[in-house]
Amino acid sequence: KSNRIEVYIAGMEMLCCYIAFFGWAYWMAYARRAGLQLWVPTLFGLSVILLMGLTVANVGTLYRMRFPFIMIFIAFGVAGLLQFFNPGCRRTKE
Repeated sequence: KSNRIEVYIAGMEMLCCYIAFFGWAYWMAYARRAGLQLWVPTLFGLSVILLMGLTVANVGTLYRMRFPFIMIFIAFGVAGLLQFFNPGCRRTKE
């Protein structure tokens, strides 16, 4: 059984993941670099997550198996948030 501190840490971890998902959505929608180098890992991660969701019956195992592929979105989300909050990181129109 989990104690309170473990539950709070897990909750904060998921909150950070959900915030990173907003950064991923920003990067996919507004970044100029949203070319092939961003779409290929995104589509790969989505397809593997969907395939696992349709084939794995045990939910606990499903969470553990999908986590490496969800980290693709979290990494892109952190990059998107950094680009959003750091104006010097954005490219200007030429």
